[in-house]
Amino acid sequence: MIWKIGIAIILVGLVAGGGYLYYQTTLVQKPGGPAIVKEGVTPAVEEVTPTPTPEEVDPAEYDIEVQNGSGTAGVAGTAQAFLDEEGFTVVSTANAENYDYTDTVIYAGDTVSKAWLSKLSEALQKKYEVQSSVETLDMETDADVVVVVGKSILEEVSDTDSEATEEAQ
Repeated sequence: MIWKIGIAIILVGLVAGGGYLYYQTTLVQKPGGPAIVKEGVTPAVEEVTPTPTPEEVDPAEYDIEVQNGSGTAGVAGTAQAFLDEEGFTVVSTANAENYDYTDTVIYAGDTVSKAWLSKLSEALQKKYEVQSSVETLDMETDADVVVVVGKSILEEVSDTDSEATEEAQ
């Protein structure tokens, strides 16, 4: 009879030991609970990257030359006035080598910041169709950036035109 008790104790021990091992291998960390790291296993660490703060851009930081690439008289002067109102520094205007430009094209040197170019492009897009990519500045100029204004100029609706349309309806 003693041997039956011995076998029963051994069986109870094996079942308890098996349950303990099963529990340890399937253990899931509960929220707020301690992290359990098994030996030889590297826990995954979530890398936190800080949100970049937008770069402050001074529109007057670089000098711009505006060129007429549309062939329409006065286009460069109009663009100069517009960019001046937006806070940019236009140092000169001229005619482009040709009048084949449909969209407005920005040419910039390597030292001009991408954030500044983005701000210039956003400003120009208020009035002009602007080519999506910035071209490399490879022409003779004292300016940091050359803007060649093309034929695609967005239609402007003045307040008086809007009021007249509303009254007509």
